[in-house]
Amino acid sequence: MTLVWHESEGATSYGLQVAVDSLFTDANLVVNKIDLADTLQEVSELSEGMTYYWRAHASNEYGTSDWSEVWHFRTRERVVLSDLFILNFIVKLF
Repeated sequence: MTLVWHESEGATSYGLQVAVDSLFTDANLVVNKIDLADTLQEVSELSEGMTYYWRAHASNEYGTSDWSEVWHFRTRERVVLSDLFILNFIVKLF
């Protein structure tokens, strides 16, 4: 999953948090990165069928902004076809 946000004028780096709750409690943080140079970040530490919340902030030599509004997304659940279903499908083809 790639998260993308808008550039902040004058920013020299960004922070990103991804969590399984919208309060971003330490125990529920999946990603907590600072000093990111770009406004996009690949996130791979995600479980299937989960809702995640994320936010970003900008920093420069004068300080760090407040966190952005909170966005959310849901990962897909894995669909597994049973071996029996696949075998039955192949047999019907021939």
